[in-house]
Amino acid sequence: MSLSQTLPELPDAALADAADLVAYAAHPALAQLTAVLRAPLLPVIGFAELCAGEATPAERQAWAGEIVAASRSLLEVLDCTLALVAGRPTTTTDRPTLAAAATAVGALRCLLHLPPPGGRPAECHH
Repeated sequence: MSLSQTLPELPDAALADAADLVAYAAHPALAQLTAVLRAPLLPVIGFAELCAGEATPAERQAWAGEIVAASRSLLEVLDCTLALVAGRPTTTTDRPTLAAAATAVGALRCLLHLPPPGGRPAECHH
Protein backbone atom coordinates (compact mmCIF):
# COMPACT_ATOMS: atom_id res chain seq x y z
CA MET A 1 0.00 0.00 0.00
CA SER A 2 1.45 3.38 -0.98
CA LEU A 3 1.61 6.41 1.26
CA SER A 4 -0.92 8.22 -0.95
CA GLN A 5 -3.40 5.36 -0.53
CA THR A 6 -2.94 5.51 3.23
CA LEU A 7 -3.30 9.31 3.48
CA PRO A 8 -5.45 10.36 0.46
CA GLU A 9 -6.92 13.44 2.18
CA LEU A 10 -3.54 15.19 2.41
CA PRO A 11 -2.44 17.70 -0.26
CA ASP A 12 0.56 16.81 -2.41
CA ALA A 13 3.00 18.92 -0.33
CA ALA A 14 1.90 17.20 2.87
CA LEU A 15 2.27 13.80 1.21
CA ALA A 16 5.80 14.72 0.15
CA ASP A 17 6.61 15.79 3.71
CA ALA A 18 5.17 12.54 5.07
CA ALA A 19 7.17 10.54 2.54
CA ASP A 20 10.32 12.40 3.61
CA LEU A 21 9.64 11.46 7.24
CA VAL A 22 9.20 7.81 6.28
CA ALA A 23 12.45 7.91 4.30
CA TYR A 24 14.21 9.56 7.24
CA ALA A 25 13.02 6.83 9.59
CA ALA A 26 14.24 4.15 7.17
CA HIS A 27 17.59 5.83 6.39
CA PRO A 28 18.62 8.29 9.11
CA ALA A 29 22.22 8.43 7.86
CA LEU A 30 21.05 9.49 4.41
CA ALA A 31 18.72 12.06 5.95
CA GLN A 32 21.61 13.38 8.02
CA LEU A 33 23.82 13.66 4.95
CA THR A 34 21.19 15.43 2.89
CA ALA A 35 20.43 17.80 5.78
CA VAL A 36 24.10 18.82 5.83
CA LEU A 37 23.95 19.60 2.12
CA ARG A 38 20.53 21.26 2.18
CA ALA A 39 21.39 23.77 4.90
CA PRO A 40 23.71 25.96 2.77
CA LEU A 41 21.79 25.23 -0.44
CA LEU A 42 18.44 26.57 0.76
CA PRO A 43 19.61 30.22 0.85
CA VAL A 44 20.97 29.83 -2.68
CA ILE A 45 17.57 28.75 -3.93
CA GLY A 46 15.66 31.28 -1.82
CA PHE A 47 17.71 34.28 -2.82
CA ALA A 48 17.73 33.21 -6.47
CA GLU A 49 13.93 33.05 -6.35
CA LEU A 50 13.83 36.52 -4.80
CA CYS A 51 16.13 37.87 -7.51
CA ALA A 52 13.77 36.53 -10.15
CA GLY A 53 10.92 38.64 -8.72
CA GLU A 54 10.39 42.35 -8.38
CA ALA A 55 13.28 43.99 -6.55
CA THR A 56 15.40 47.11 -6.64
CA PRO A 57 18.91 46.91 -8.07
CA ALA A 58 20.34 47.37 -4.55
CA GLU A 59 18.23 44.46 -3.23
CA ARG A 60 19.33 42.25 -6.12
CA GLN A 61 22.97 43.13 -5.45
CA ALA A 62 22.61 42.23 -1.77
CA TRP A 63 20.83 38.98 -2.60
CA ALA A 64 23.49 38.09 -5.16
CA GLY A 65 26.06 38.47 -2.38
CA GLU A 66 24.03 36.10 -0.19
CA ILE A 67 23.85 33.56 -3.04
CA VAL A 68 27.61 33.70 -3.49
CA ALA A 69 28.25 33.33 0.26
CA ALA A 70 25.86 30.36 0.60
CA SER A 71 27.30 28.70 -2.51
CA ARG A 72 30.84 29.08 -1.21
CA SER A 73 29.71 27.66 2.13
CA LEU A 74 28.35 24.57 0.41
CA LEU A 75 31.56 24.13 -1.57
CA GLU A 76 33.60 24.50 1.61
CA VAL A 77 31.54 21.78 3.33
CA LEU A 78 32.01 19.48 0.33
CA ASP A 79 35.77 20.17 0.15
CA CYS A 80 36.12 19.58 3.89
CA THR A 81 34.10 16.36 3.64
CA LEU A 82 36.36 15.05 0.87
CA ALA A 83 39.48 15.93 2.86
CA LEU A 84 38.19 14.19 5.99
CA VAL A 85 37.23 11.04 4.05
CA ALA A 86 40.67 10.97 2.43
CA GLY A 87 42.42 11.52 5.76
CA ARG A 88 43.94 14.79 4.57
CA PRO A 89 44.07 18.04 6.55
CA THR A 90 41.18 20.40 5.89
CA THR A 91 41.67 23.87 4.48
CA THR A 92 39.29 25.44 6.99
CA THR A 93 39.21 26.03 10.71
CA ASP A 94 35.58 27.20 10.66
CA ARG A 95 33.86 25.15 13.38
CA PRO A 96 30.39 24.97 11.74
CA THR A 97 31.95 23.82 8.46
CA LEU A 98 34.09 21.21 10.24
CA ALA A 99 31.06 19.98 12.20
CA ALA A 100 28.91 19.74 9.06
CA ALA A 101 31.67 17.87 7.22
CA ALA A 102 32.20 15.49 10.15
CA THR A 103 28.45 14.78 10.19
CA ALA A 104 28.52 14.13 6.45
CA VAL A 105 31.51 11.80 6.78
CA GLY A 106 29.81 9.87 9.57
CA ALA A 107 26.67 9.50 7.46
CA LEU A 108 28.68 8.38 4.44
CA ARG A 109 30.58 5.81 6.49
CA CYS A 110 27.31 4.51 7.87
CA LEU A 111 25.64 4.34 4.46
CA LEU A 112 28.64 2.61 2.89
CA HIS A 113 29.22 0.39 5.95
CA LEU A 114 32.76 1.68 6.32
CA PRO A 115 34.50 1.60 9.70
CA PRO A 116 35.63 4.96 11.07
CA PRO A 117 39.34 5.68 11.33
CA GLY A 118 40.85 3.27 13.84
CA GLY A 119 38.79 0.35 12.61
CA ARG A 120 36.03 0.41 15.23
CA PRO A 121 32.57 -0.39 13.86
CA ALA A 122 30.41 2.59 13.00
CA GLU A 123 27.39 3.30 15.16
CA CYS A 124 24.65 3.42 12.55
CA HIS A 125 21.02 3.70 13.41
CA HIS A 126 19.28 2.14 10.43
